[in-house]
Amino acid sequence: MKNEESRELRKQVIALATALALQETERTGEDYTKAINRALDEACKRLGVNHKDFIKMFI
Repeated sequence: MKNEESRELRKQVIALATALALQETERTGEDYTKAINRALDEACKRLGVNHKDFIKMFI
């Protein structure tokens, strides 16, 4: 994956995860810091990002 593609995908993952976590906290009242981990997993799943690629995005 090229750097520019990686940066764009990283932005997409972060934006989707943020939106999902905020929706979850609004719906359940759960703390955002607890919801974000599940939201990151779900965002990666929806965008087709595997764990190896996810890790590469942040190093």
